[in-house]
Amino acid sequence: MDDWRLMIDSACPLPSRHALWDDLSLVLSGPEWGFTCTSPWRVVSDERMIAGWEDAGAAATIAGLDTLQVVGCETLVRLSSGDLRLVLANGHALLMPKYTEWEMRLLYDADRMGDVTFMSGGRVVPNPF
Repeated sequence: MDDWRLMIDSACPLPSRHALWDDLSLVLSGPEWGFTCTSPWRVVSDERMIAGWEDAGAAATIAGLDTLQVVGCETLVRLSSGDLRLVLANGHALLMPKYTEWEMRLLYDADRMGDVTFMSGGRVVPNPF
């Protein structure tokens, strides 16, 4: 299992407060996390496509994710694809091909990742979050 996938999955659920697609970047974020992705991406339900990055209604579809939680993170290994799959609370999933550039930022909460050590100026400091 990929360490990054396990880290994201263990931080779930991640409540969303902001969702945007501006034809260049997909942005999802919440109080303690942020996700950005360059195209391509697609939203699916039961392996059926709801919308993709080139669709006319893509921005509205993504805007509708602004109040959902990300409840899991998976990699699709069927056909050795390795695609990233962010599972949403409504049963849909956001899929990104493995070659897509994406970035996930997580703020470390002591209850979720107690083994994280924070450093400042070469010294261990308390969790600032």
